[in-house]
Formats: sequence, C-alpha cells, structure tokens
Amino acid sequence: MMRTNKTNASQVVLILAPVGKDADLAASVLSTAKMVPKPCQSLSELSERLRAEGSSVGALLLTEESFGSSADCLSLSKWLEDQESWSELPIIVLTRPGPQTKVTAQRVQTLRSRAVTVLERPLRPATLLSVLRVALQSRERQYQVRDLLESQRRAAVELEKARLKAEAADHAKDQFLAMVAHELRTPLNAIVGWTHLMTETRNDEALTAQGLEVLQRNTGTLVELISDLLDTSRIVTGKLTLDYRDIDLKQIVHTSVETVHPEAGKKGIALESLIEIPQEISCRIWGDEVRLRQILGNLLSNALKFTLSGGSVSMQLRKTEAKAILVVKDTGKGISPEFLPHIFERFTRDGAESIGLGLGLAICKHLVESHGGSISAESEGPGRGALIRVELPTMAANFAPGGERTGASGVAAEQKMPDVRLKSIRVVGVDDNADSRDLLKTILQYSSAEASVVGSGQEALGAIKNVHPDVLICDLAMPEMDGYELLEKVRSLEPGFAELPIIAFTAAAREEDRVRTRAAGFQAHLAKPIDPDELVRTILELVRLRTDSGISAWRD
Repeated sequence: MMRTNKTNASQVVLILAPVGKDADLAASVLSTAKMVPKPCQSLSELSERLRAEGSSVGALLLTEESFGSSADCLSLSKWLEDQESWSELPIIVLTRPGPQTKVTAQRVQTLRSRAVTVLERPLRPATLLSVLRVALQSRERQYQVRDLLESQRRAAVELEKARLKAEAADHAKDQFLAMVAHELRTPLNAIVGWTHLMTETRNDEALTAQGLEVLQRNTGTLVELISDLLDTSRIVTGKLTLDYRDIDLKQIVHTSVETVHPEAGKKGIALESLIEIPQEISCRIWGDEVRLRQILGNLLSNALKFTLSGGSVSMQLRKTEAKAILVVKDTGKGISPEFLPHIFERFTRDGAESIGLGLGLAICKHLVESHGGSISAESEGPGRGALIRVELPTMAANFAPGGERTGASGVAAEQKMPDVRLKSIRVVGVDDNADSRDLLKTILQYSSAEASVVGSGQEALGAIKNVHPDVLICDLAMPEMDGYELLEKVRSLEPGFAELPIIAFTAAAREEDRVRTRAAGFQAHLAKPIDPDELVRTILELVRLRTDSGISAWRD
C-alpha cells in the first residue's frame, strides 16, 4: 500500500509503556519534536495496530514491562517476520538499569529483528529523541526503497505488457500477411491458369468465352480486395474523405439490387427489393453516393455469398420521420453467437472456412457512422440466416440546398453525361508499361477516339505538338521524366496548351495522392486498375467543361 502522506507516515511512533507515567512522558517528549506518538494499552493492541497501520508506522517504543506473555510476543514477532523485503521496523526498548533480566533478554530475542535498540533508564529526553530520529530516518529510507521497488515493478509490468503487445502485433501481422497472400493467390491462380489455357487453345471459342468470364470475375475480386485494404488504410490514418450531396436513397437501393441480380440468378437465390415508401415520396439524405452504393453493395454481396442455392435475400427500405431504415436479410449460414459481437471489427471472420479479408463490414460501419447513422447485426445462430440493419438520418422535408451542391470533382450529382463514344476527340496517352499502354489504346480506339499512346514523357511531348489533343492521359511514375515533370513542360509550351485537360492515370490511389495531383494542376485523377466507362466519362466531361468555358478544342 502506497503512503498518502509521506511526512506523517515516517513520523508515527507506537508507544507501549503500561507501567507508571512512561507513556505520557514519552508522548509529550515526542510531540515537542513534531513526531506523532500513538500510545497503546497492551502488546495485543499494538500488534493489531501494526496489522492495520503497519505500512504507515515509523518506529516502536517499548518498555520491558510491556513484554507480557510469550504468546503476545510471538504475535508481534510474527508480524515482524511477515514484513515485506524492504521493511525492517525500528524498535527501541527501554529497560531498567543494570543487566537485562532473563525474561527481558528472551523477549527481545523473540522479536528476531536486527533493528532493535536497547536503552537503559533513566535517560535524558534528548538521548531518546536522538535515537528515535535515527530510527525514523532509517524507516524513511525504507519507504524510499519501497517506492523505488514499486516503481520498478510497475515499469516491469508495463514492459511485459509492451512485449506481449509487440508479440501480438507481430503475430497479427504474420497472420494478416498470410491471409492476404491466401486471398490474393486464389484469384491469381484462376487468372494465371485460364490465361495459359486461352493462349494454348486460341481457336476454342467456348473455352475462350468461359475463360474471359473467369478472368473478369477474378480481376473484380482482386480489385475489391485491394480497394478494401486501401479504404482500411485511409480509415486508420483518418484520411478517408466523403463527397456529400443531396441523394434519393430509393434510387440507390433500386440500382444496388439490380446490380447483383445476375449474381443471385446464377446462384439460384431469390432476390427481392422491398421499398416501403410511396412512389411519390422521396427518401432524401445528405451523403456520399459512391460510398452509400459501396455499403449496400457490400451488404448484398455478403448476403449472397453466404446463402445457398434455393435461399433468399431481401433488401427493405422504410422511412420514419427522421430516419431511413435499411434491412438486408438472408436465409444463409447465419452468425455464431461467439462471433456476433465482433462482426464489425477489422480482420475478423466467422470460422476458418470463411473467405475474404474480414474488412467489408468494418468499412461499412465506418461509412455508416460517417453519415451520422448506425449499423447492427442479428442472427439466431448457425444455419438460421442473418439480418443487417442500417439507420441513416434523413433530410428535413423543407430542406432546400442553396444552389447546386457539388463535391470535390466540381461536377453536379444530377449531371447527365453525353454519348459515351469519343468520336472526333483527340487523346494522347503516355505510360511506360507496355500492357497498360495496350489497354489504354484499346479502350480509346474502341470508343472511337483519335488515340495516340506512347511510352515516355519525351515521346508524349512530340505527340502533343503533332496531334494537338483535346485531353492528355498521363502516368505518374515513369523513368527519366515522370508525370509531374511532363505536366510542367506541357504548360510551358505555346499558350494553346496552357489549358489542356490532363488526367493523372496512376497506381497511386490514396487520398493524399489525389490531393497532390489536383494541387499540381491535373484536372482528374484515375486510379489503376481503370474502369473503361469511368475513363470515357471523365474524358467527355473534361472536354465539355473546356468547351463550356469558351476555350476551343484544338482543330486543324
């Protein structure tokens, strides 16, 4: 027990002098020296006080008359033996003049303490005070040793906790890397195997069609895994940003269900959308449309993943005065009671047979809470299906956004895109990776763009001067001249190139990467792997914005 008052604790002296006025005189002398005397009436009382207050006692002052029965002395001796290693309570024994009696010698010996000092009476008060001061100083040093030992003990405990935490983190890292490797190897195995088969059997159209389906499905799995890892990194570092807009949740529910309908059909699962809101009434919330679609897509995909053929999955949307309530219900494998409290934690999976990184629901929870909502899970146990409930605050009925609300892209949420074909639009692309160049060129040519795709910054400068493009698509991490250097050189060309829209086309997909490219002067940031439709839409939008601003596109 740690002392709460250092001075008082080191100055307390228990006195036992049962005969005459020795106790009163001793107490008076000690009080004048600012010590704290506490007289006792018997050896048993003194022993009781030691048991109750021993860690705050500085010394004992006993007279030889206080040694009663051997049993009382043994009780005191027992307490002294049981002291902690740092403690050796000083004891001053006052005896009659002359040699000690046999009984007194035996009683002092019974105490078995090296800190016993024997003084003969009569003695001067100054002598008694001097001996007591030495004893109390010795006791104070013992307390200091105790405090030091306690500090060392706490430090050792914290060190052990830190060691165990580091070992746990190291083990978790190994488990995480093993899990990531496993989850990546599965789709990569299918991609590598089917690519080889398709290469060896070029004329087998049926096998090629099957292979393309497998490649599309497994590359989608890889993109999902990497996206989850990147989102988790942004969440942990506090860098995940949302693009809030006025959104009708009914439309997002409808399109989310339609998106997974093909998957449900292939698995033989009945998929139902239950929008319990009249058609003429909207369900508007202030949120990030992309992230809301991510939440619903993840919940529906999970439900389909864990539901067998012949089962059912439903998404229900209803509205209260202040909330939109989404419920995704399935008849699948259910959730074990042990796992249910941890279902929204990162890297957790219900059993070794579960697939995925265990990140999707953790990301959903963060996104829902970022929208001011809540998410919960229910299940009656394995084999009994599961229910995920999401509640989001709705916008007030009389809420009218002041003018057009746009996010970081500066493009209105309701903006209608023109025809996705890029006919008559000139595009120069640059990427040092041959496969990326081929993919980019194929996407552009398939969309009827006039495309020139090259492999270096220097080649890109030559193509820009010759082609006079409407848009430049630029990889960032290139040798000799990276994308940022190319951007500066393009802007320093003749004035007509100063406003050329430039898209950063890069594997750097973090939020800080997007911020950096925008700050450098790129008009858009597209992360690899690229969605062809997104690339086409972005090109069209940049050309439209440039035309609307009064800056004509290059023409001969």
